[in-house]
Amino acid sequence: DDWSILKNLKILEAPRNPKLAASSLPAAWFAADGMTALETLDLSQCSLTGELPNGVGNLGDLKLKSIKLADNDFHGPAPPNLLTAEEDLEHVDLHNNNLTGPMPVGSSAGTALKEM
Repeated sequence: DDWSILKNLKILEAPRNPKLAASSLPAAWFAADGMTALETLDLSQCSLTGELPNGVGNLGDLKLKSIKLADNDFHGPAPPNLLTAEEDLEHVDLHNNNLTGPMPVGSSAGTALKEM
């Protein structure tokens, strides 16, 4: 899939979208050449499945301020660098998933974080 057409997208909000059921998050969205302008991601209550891509944690080049992926069926560990690189991240909502293990938090995490 060619996600390059979404490179400049700032807001992706599609909560409660049944057409996304049983889909997973494309790792390409979070790659260095992915959706680097993305500030808001809300795909909560979409019945998404699979593991969260490790790239979700590679926020150094992304401008994400809000990640809302609650009420899906993600499983496995949270990406190891989920909250380690992004100082602008204000809101993270991953509740009602099947994530395992601790929520990784790095030294720069929480600089702007208001809600988790």
